[in-house]
Amino acid sequence: MAWTTHFDPIVPWSGSYHGKAEVPGFFAAIAGTADVTAFTPTEFVAQRDTVVSLGEFGIKVKATGKTNLARWVFIWKFREGRVCSYEQFHDAAIAEAFR
Repeated sequence: MAWTTHFDPIVPWSGSYHGKAEVPGFFAAIAGTADVTAFTPTEFVAQRDTVVSLGEFGIKVKATGKTNLARWVFIWKFREGRVCSYEQFHDAAIAEAFR
């Protein structure tokens, strides 16, 4: 499984995670550095083995105290009913909350 996030490198959970051993690190990076203030899926589009979801994600960064509410797009790919890849795109302004 490939789990990829497209962020400025200052965002602690930016980058790629591979397999069951690494993906939990993505969630640990979020929990360790920010308080999630919003996670609101607003739309889902599905075709064959692909689901695209859209929504909003809000955070308060623990180190800076800054907040951000960003729109997101997630692309999920499935194989045999299981996630085989995931890509995450956010508004680039989310990085400013970490500066």
